[in-house]
Amino acid sequence: MARITYDATVNAAYIYLISGVGQSSVEKTVQLGSGPYEIGVDFGHDGMIIGIEVLNASKYLTEEMLEQAEKL
Repeated sequence: MARITYDATVNAAYIYLISGVGQSSVEKTVQLGSGPYEIGVDFGHDGMIIGIEVLNASKYLTEEMLEQAEKL
């Protein structure tokens, strides 16, 4: 299962799809949607998706997911 962290003070979550990676592992971020940036998909140096950043997380993730997330 993916590891999820959540910072309620800024309502932001990060979904780690590969364990043992950090921000230094990100080669590029692709922003999804039109308008204000709220979801970004992070790709590693090998082109694999390593995580998903979700701003305004309570709009996109279920309450259960946020409750179970690791709090920052």
